[in-house]
Amino acid sequence: MIISNYVARIRFRLSVELLKFVRLIPLNIVFRLRNYRFIRLIFRILKDESYRKRFSYARLIEIQEKEISSVGGANVLTSKLIIVVKVGQRNLRLLQKTLESLEAQRYSNMKVYLVLESNIASQVKFEKFDFKVQICSIDQLEKKHLSRKSHTDYLCLMESGDLLQKDTFRIISEISSINQYPHAVYTDSDVCGESGGRRDPKCKPEWSPDYFLEYNYLAKGIFFQLVSLPPNFGAYLHQPFGDANYFILLHMWFQNLQDIVVSSVSYVLYHEYIVNEVAESSEKVTKLLRTFGQEFGFDVHLRENNRRRIEWHSDESDCLISIVIPTKDRVDLLSQCIDSILEKSIYPNIEIIVVDNSSEEIETSIYLAHINKHPKINIISYPGEFNFSAINNYAVKFANGHLIAFVNNDIEVITPEWLNHLASHALRPEIGCVGAKLLYPDDSIQHGGVVIGLGGVAGHAHKREPGDSNGYMNRLIASQNYSAVTGACLVVRKETFENLGGFDEENLKVAFNDVDLCLKALEAGYRNLWLPEAVLYHHESVSRGEDREGDAKKRFEREIAYMKAKWKTDSKDDPAYNPNLAKYREDFGIKTLD
Repeated sequence: MIISNYVARIRFRLSVELLKFVRLIPLNIVFRLRNYRFIRLIFRILKDESYRKRFSYARLIEIQEKEISSVGGANVLTSKLIIVVKVGQRNLRLLQKTLESLEAQRYSNMKVYLVLESNIASQVKFEKFDFKVQICSIDQLEKKHLSRKSHTDYLCLMESGDLLQKDTFRIISEISSINQYPHAVYTDSDVCGESGGRRDPKCKPEWSPDYFLEYNYLAKGIFFQLVSLPPNFGAYLHQPFGDANYFILLHMWFQNLQDIVVSSVSYVLYHEYIVNEVAESSEKVTKLLRTFGQEFGFDVHLRENNRRRIEWHSDESDCLISIVIPTKDRVDLLSQCIDSILEKSIYPNIEIIVVDNSSEEIETSIYLAHINKHPKINIISYPGEFNFSAINNYAVKFANGHLIAFVNNDIEVITPEWLNHLASHALRPEIGCVGAKLLYPDDSIQHGGVVIGLGGVAGHAHKREPGDSNGYMNRLIASQNYSAVTGACLVVRKETFENLGGFDEENLKVAFNDVDLCLKALEAGYRNLWLPEAVLYHHESVSRGEDREGDAKKRFEREIAYMKAKWKTDSKDDPAYNPNLAKYREDFGIKTLD
């Protein structure tokens, strides 16, 4: 065991040093090197993922503990914090540890209440603390002890055995003050055992309502503003507190007509005892969601393993969708794309606009003349140099649809309902761009959403993960709000696209124009959305080949520089990601290097 651990450490240190060296190499060269089998073999030999994860998280804990210890300032005691601890038979013996973690907060402006499950009152014993601990029922808590007069007061639900990081309350108070007292504040979390070891860090994105509806990614570590709590919220406290948190925040979101302010704290401050881990969605969660769905226009469908899918009501079958497909030669790809759309899609009301960008092969002319006879296909010509932005903007002028679906010619339909799913969300007025789950032909992930900052500009989440993987925190099986989605398959309302100014023809002729469009949508107040149900193959850039030499290389470098200058992609944190996660990885791994 000692020898194997020593070998693991050596392998890991070598891989770290190699990674440091790789980061000095220009990104375009790295992309090319990754294609060599010898390079991949070296990394496989050196890589030890299990050790890297342990090392990275231990390093993160050490860094965060140092940062947390320095928290201070004039406003850190502004908020009054109410802590409710639920105690049951299974976690009764751990109550002392929970209360000790509260005492370690060094925060005088707090109150602690114990809510006991039935028949254990006589067993509850704990040492005296500097703060007062009151035992009460849920009814007493709501009616007698929770004053809702001040907007600076917050409530946190804990279960016996769960722990808080030292000085959590000071951080929550400070963040609440800085953000002008939002409706709720939540922290990153992990799981702890009786021995004190910590594992499974949940580095959460900022507030993502569509993700939250389908998966309770927040779980524990939520602080609710007392004045914003829903009426009779005490009824929710009879549930496990993971569910109770979900019920309360869900109610607050709909109660405020979705105009809710939720702040996140990217410190791992909440440690959930392993016995208290939030389980899969209960029937009561589904029932409550369906109640809200009746009022706000969505249905809840249960998938395998009790996973949820939210289907919003929309009369998309009456909505014409214009599918725009730019192409140049490569009839093999184009025919595969169009045949799969016509033969596999069940969405009835479509038109396909094929934009021919100076094709030269005779086979292309014959094929385009043939498909132009189809009543749902229109062939238009855009001669000249390849400019993805200009080609698509030009095609939109010919589109009759309320929705535009931008589709690459190397896309192949897999799921018949792909367009139904994308359209139902694209018709929601609060949604901007909607993207699909794209797979490589080997069924690994090509696109699971776009993360801003990966590689300096943007990259695809979970790239090369198995296509049937759940992903980090179920992010490959739940709809969610990403900052951007790929233009290889993107649906947006035509009016919204035009109001945003379309794709940037001047500065982003080939690369990152889709990311730019999505960021403009965010800036305009829309949410962008990625869907796991709309699944297609993407034979990525097969028709255009490599784009990293000569004039193309210079153009690509100009586009990178433009995105960094306009959107600060190399310095700003992506709200759909997390600052604790590495920007040089695509698998949501914790940072190993600064």
